[in-house]
Amino acid sequence: RLPEHGKGRCCCDSDMELSTLRYLAENHEPKAIVTVIETKGSTPREAGAKMAVSPLGKVTGSIGGGCSEGAVIRDAVRIIGTGRYQIIDIDLTGEVAESDGMVCGGTMKVLVEDGSES
Repeated sequence: RLPEHGKGRCCCDSDMELSTLRYLAENHEPKAIVTVIETKGSTPREAGAKMAVSPLGKVTGSIGGGCSEGAVIRDAVRIIGTGRYQIIDIDLTGEVAESDGMVCGGTMKVLVEDGSES
């Protein structure tokens, strides 16, 4: 069963990463795997951060939160079961980012891939 985002006993990024990696290794339910593959400037998470998304949009791990994570979750749900992947650029700069409450000021590139077993 997929733990709910923000719940459980994780207290820091390294605990969250271990929890996410454990979930990915032990869980055989359909899911998408989201990985930060590149960052530039100030970003909430570094390259390598992972997040798993269930078909119902339940999340374990995080790539940084906020509106950008919500958009990635929607794309991740759509990719489950397709055998495909997608690379998404997230811009945390400029007026749009500021109006959405994103204050980091950098950019991230994330890989969204179908993590379902065949």
